[in-house]
Amino acid sequence: MKKISLLLISITTIASSQLRVGLDFGGGVKQNFLGIMEIEQNSKQGFTVGYEKTLSGIAGIGAEYVVTQVGDAEMKSSASFFGESVSDSETTSDKMFPNVLKVYGLARVPLGVPFLRGVVRAGMFVPLGSTDIEGESFKWGDVYKTGLTWGVGVRAKLPVFPFGAELLYQSMKLDSGSGIDLFGEGDDDDEGGMLFPNGDFTNFTLAVTYSF
Repeated sequence: MKKISLLLISITTIASSQLRVGLDFGGGVKQNFLGIMEIEQNSKQGFTVGYEKTLSGIAGIGAEYVVTQVGDAEMKSSASFFGESVSDSETTSDKMFPNVLKVYGLARVPLGVPFLRGVVRAGMFVPLGSTDIEGESFKWGDVYKTGLTWGVGVRAKLPVFPFGAELLYQSMKLDSGSGIDLFGEGDDDDEGGMLFPNGDFTNFTLAVTYSF
């Protein structure tokens, strides 16, 4: 009887698990400086691999590794001086956004349609990896602090079929603290220096899920 109980617990635990593989797109950070200049830095695309476990009917926990930038990043800037608008755009192959590990709680809320559920998740992220910019190496853990992340979206999955799909709008708060000059020429107060982007990094994630 004891062995049967352990087997049932193991089966229940495995059956409530889910793997996720996704593509991130539309990611970037927008910053506004004193209402005069607006800078927008965008990631080409990224991808995510994760694991989730349902603890009850609608609630669960999850973890995922996110690569935020594959390909060139783009920076757009626009400003208004004395009634005249100035804009500029450039691309760089340097990695401008950190890879991250996310740990979060989640809820899947019924939407009244058998195979659709709303998804709400919130948790923390830890910056990982490093980048080389202008010949100088930076560890993302030294650049950015651990921060908050959240997401909302919709999940589609047929009752018996193990594969499903999720579309999520996600955000994580990038905070470099004192600010690190990309060109090694000073701190936040420098003019002409370029800092790592701070603010809400938002993106859409389209993920394929496999429940087992």
